[in-house]
Amino acid sequence: MKPAYILIFILTLICCKKTSDRPSIGSDRPSIWVNATVFTTRDISCGTPVLNFYEDSIKVRAFMADTGISGHFLNYVVREFPAAINIQGKKVLVQISRLKPGEFFICNHLGISWSALKVLDAKPR
Repeated sequence: MKPAYILIFILTLICCKKTSDRPSIGSDRPSIWVNATVFTTRDISCGTPVLNFYEDSIKVRAFMADTGISGHFLNYVVREFPAAINIQGKKVLVQISRLKPGEFFICNHLGISWSALKVLDAKPR
């Protein structure tokens, strides 16, 4: 009987994923937690921070895959990023989501046109 319990325990450990690795399901705004670095504190085009998602590139690309949007060099202009941790080069853990239709914002396109994401929560690493 003990081998059966051990087998079930091992299978449970193998099959389980951390909730932070999965997109939120059942909410009106799917989101994921990813590692990022503040690329620039204020983009020339939009006046908002740009985050680089190189460390979690696979997660970000998979999350954005069905939108047809691919971030140039894995950099994204972000909305609602906390000013307290908006420091160039700062490593952060962020919960991101796609922008809804009413959340898109206008940029003047003077510089590089980055794709946009919304930050739901952010913490320093």
